[in-house]
Amino acid sequence: MPELLERESITAYRLHKELNERGIKATPNTIYRWAKELPSYVTLDLLVGIVETLRALTGRPITISDLIEVE
Repeated sequence: MPELLERESITAYRLHKELNERGIKATPNTIYRWAKELPSYVTLDLLVGIVETLRALTGRPITISDLIEVE
């Protein structure tokens, strides 16, 4: 996710603000951690909320695979 946020010029602050406006509860610390690296624990609700919010902010078809790199 860090690369996606950087490429789209979206700050962790902006993402957090948009999530809260959509009623998706996440602490600022959680979003700042996501902006640096994928946390070890992820709730499905938050993951879906982040994908939907990034789609709205970018106008692009963001998917979960854009956020998570599986090795």
